Amino acid sequence: MNIVVLKGGPSTEREISLKSGAAVAEALRQAGHQVAEMDCTSRELPPFPVEADVVFPVLHGEWGEDGEVQTLIEARHLPYVGCGVECSRLTINKHATCRQLSAKGIATARSWLLTSRQQPMPPDITYPLIVKPNAQGSTVGLTLVKEASQLTAALDKAFAVDTAVMLEDFIKGTEVTVGLLNGSALPVVEIIPPGELFDFDAKYTYAQGQTQYNCPPTRVPAAVQARMKEIAEQTYAVLGARDLLRVDMIWRAEDDRIVVLEANTLPGFTSSSLLPKAAKQAGINFQQLCCSLVEAARNRGL
Repeated sequence: MNIVVLKGGPSTEREISLKSGAAVAEALRQAGHQVAEMDCTSRELPPFPVEADVVFPVLHGEWGEDGEVQTLIEARHLPYVGCGVECSRLTINKHATCRQLSAKGIATARSWLLTSRQQPMPPDITYPLIVKPNAQGSTVGLTLVKEASQLTAALDKAFAVDTAVMLEDFIKGTEVTVGLLNGSALPVVEIIPPGELFDFDAKYTYAQGQTQYNCPPTRVPAAVQARMKEIAEQTYAVLGARDLLRVDMIWRAEDDRIVVLEANTLPGFTSSSLLPKAAKQAGINFQQLCCSLVEAARNRGL
């Protein structure tokens, strides 16, 4: 097939997207496909150098996961990998996602949305609290606020990268992520950061030390993992996802509570990223994963 891989993009996750896109393109070339890599540097879709059979948008965050690039690809009448426009628009909005899931009986953390820096603080917030941009990924702009004196700085940090900010109860527990392919959950990945949070440093820069990723988990009983996979599949269905999704959760052992934090329509896509790591545990190597997604898009068409 002639495949166009879109990477880069204008979001705060541009550098991560460039790495993900290069890894996907190389895997598809090794499988025998003809691949054109396109570095998207603006909010416009560049002309494609080939007549594409399938578009693989490996674009994280704003523009790539919010339905915008999906709309542009659909306007060219081309099949593409990943969730459609409506699911993307919903899922990039963390607060709207939590409300949708909660309405369907899926547990989420108590949360509030601020749409301006001048908006009064909700009267019922308690500490500790997570403050994060409402529509950014990779934990960009996220802060754990332990007391009221830390709130102003956290809000400034989050509003610097987004026009809306989500406040969320901090739930201490074991963080996991569950990847899904075509609605079926892959093995659970347990995340053990070096500090209190699985934040940007724990993901990419490691100033506090390396994060452990265990697949299968070492701290989560098999019965709890089975429930996590069920919840992930329910989340996929409620959000109207297709092809792939990654659902982040917290398990609080003391009351056996599983809480969904957020969902990612196009998570990291290098061979060491979490969804590919889970796929490998299920017997699907990185090349097979990329090829299966392209084939699903081609078979689905528009």
